[in-house]
Amino acid sequence: MPQQPGVFYDKRAKCWATNSLGEPRHIAKGPNAGKMYRPRSYARHLTHPTKDRRAAEGWLNDQLETTATKLSPANNLTLDQIQEFYLHAVDGDLTPDSLNHRVEQLDRCLGWRGRGWAQTLGQRVAAEVTVDDIETMADALLAEGLSRSYVNDSLLRSLRRLFSWASDVKPGLYAGLPLKENPIAKFKSLVVPRRKLRVVSSNEAALFQKFLYKSALRESGLLRRFGLITAHMIFALRETGARPKELCVAEWSELNVHADGWGTIILPDWKHKTGKKTGRERIVPLPPHVMRRIEWIRALPGRHEKFIFTHKRSQLCREEGTPEAGQPWTWVNHEKKQCGTSQNLQGWFYRHRIAAEAAGLTMPKGFRMYWQRSRFSTHARLKGNAASQIAQTMGTSEKYIEASYSDFDEQNTLSIARLIQGRMNAKP
Repeated sequence: MPQQPGVFYDKRAKCWATNSLGEPRHIAKGPNAGKMYRPRSYARHLTHPTKDRRAAEGWLNDQLETTATKLSPANNLTLDQIQEFYLHAVDGDLTPDSLNHRVEQLDRCLGWRGRGWAQTLGQRVAAEVTVDDIETMADALLAEGLSRSYVNDSLLRSLRRLFSWASDVKPGLYAGLPLKENPIAKFKSLVVPRRKLRVVSSNEAALFQKFLYKSALRESGLLRRFGLITAHMIFALRETGARPKELCVAEWSELNVHADGWGTIILPDWKHKTGKKTGRERIVPLPPHVMRRIEWIRALPGRHEKFIFTHKRSQLCREEGTPEAGQPWTWVNHEKKQCGTSQNLQGWFYRHRIAAEAAGLTMPKGFRMYWQRSRFSTHARLKGNAASQIAQTMGTSEKYIEASYSDFDEQNTLSIARLIQGRMNAKP
């Protein structure tokens, strides 16, 4: 690819960038010495196109098109070079989080160096990479302690996508990429043990929910207030099958109340997991008994003006808002707030699960919050509901209902058998 001063793929901002127009820049040190990077404070500007940025991207696209037409097998592009084209191609098709994960996974694979190799995998000519090289890398990653599911379903899957993309004939901008055939097409996926069943009975879920409410009521002041709010949130997850992150980001402006007591939370496509892929809003149905709990939160004096579910604000954010309003939840550790808090709903759930077990409750081994979603799907299937209807309610696809969200142990299987037998024996 022709080098133009100041034009590069900025892995920090996860997009193509240029500093040739007098914009702020940092000069990298170490192995990336000489490359120009934008400071972190400038990252927000990258999501808001300006006249200068559009001009720079137009120039970049022209250069890519000119370069792509000259590519041939004799160019011997490395995997690192092909990765630049690939990331540019998929930038508009993935959410920012998905693109970040894809870049991290490819960096982990392409930065690997085999024993006796003078170069990393990314510095090798793509057409010369063999199935044996990939198998050796997979064994080395497993030896580092990574799980088979992560290596196979994340790292190797991203690498296979890169090779598959480069070996296909692309019209227009990417025509002529050098891989006429996929050199790792015959690579066999790792054998990944089937995941454990995520089975939690209705009685176990109800007892745990009761424990959360009792724990909150034993507290006083703000701890009691936010304990009840979060217990209501866990109850909503159990009764709706929603993803935890969907309720973490739910806002009052997205809540609709209907005359029959039901409600809905309508999340825009950029705010939920599958929105980028489907281009559709996510509608979370809320039954009346869940809506009564949300209305209780709405009636609290000094509640958060924007987010529905909040927690007690951390010491690092004492200057933000009021103590009664609290802070919105994050889902996992890496989604930290700008103010620096690392409180997350997953960690809160884990601590209360441990406390419940210490109090004598019998919980399923490894019980996690996402099991509430699987429980909703499984019990909906036990009641005879179609997979397509459950998928629409849960905001997923029918194939995932069949493959991931239906966990039938012995008791569930017997319940289904009784349901089928009862229908067969029913009089017409």
